Amino acid sequence: MASLPGGCPSPEAYIELIGSPNFANLRRHSKEFLGSNAEVLADYGAKWSIDPLEHWSRRWEYAYVAQQVKSSGANDIFDAGSGLTFFPSFLCVHTHANQVTCADIDSSYIETFRALKGPGQSDCRLMITDAANLGVASESFDATLCISVLEHMPNFREAASELARVTRPGGLICITFDIDLKPGAGGISFIGAQELLTELKKYGEPNEDYDQLLKEMSKQIIPLSQKWVKVYDRRNRSLADKLKFWIYTRVQRSKLQNLTFFCCSYTRREF
Repeated sequence: MASLPGGCPSPEAYIELIGSPNFANLRRHSKEFLGSNAEVLADYGAKWSIDPLEHWSRRWEYAYVAQQVKSSGANDIFDAGSGLTFFPSFLCVHTHANQVTCADIDSSYIETFRALKGPGQSDCRLMITDAANLGVASESFDATLCISVLEHMPNFREAASELARVTRPGGLICITFDIDLKPGAGGISFIGAQELLTELKKYGEPNEDYDQLLKEMSKQIIPLSQKWVKVYDRRNRSLADKLKFWIYTRVQRSKLQNLTFFCCSYTRREF
């Protein structure tokens, strides 16, 4: 699998990713994590998604972020708005990371997080904090991540500047977020996305020309319903899995048609 580009992938790139060894590693770790923690995560899964790797744009986002983290060589990682997923432990096993600090605003996660087990989980810790006001010393981490969280925050610009603040000079800032194709769909507007990219450039050197990528996206929009639903891997799926997926997409199709997403990464500047 070639290096995953920033911005938003084409459906063809999606298909290539799904068939790649890198994605197979993600899926394997996710399944092992869920197998070890199914009972512990029952309440969390009922509220959110028990298997986020198969949800929305996360398959590409997780693969993209993992690639960026591995390429950066980061050891100490901060994951803002992490929730309770397989991904922090995956980074501890499959990249250079020796510790991932997970951060979320929901204090009900504390006991569940303590009960999680599996490869890499002992190298993960959880702190309860607001992404827009982290309460963490500046330049504390080699890499800061924020995966599909900023679209849920009215003050997403402040959150982006906080992520930059706690990243060490030369470190990685890696962010993904949903973009509205229709007002109120649940993402950041294209204008808001431009403002977010402008904010991030104050602190970091973009690893690609994200302004141009966003401009190209706005001219030729491909919604998630075409990127995700149409290239869903139906091979080796049980009938129950296929039925569950069909029901989900029927319910969510209108929402999927009104959203897309964007991935970007920056190298923190020295000041």
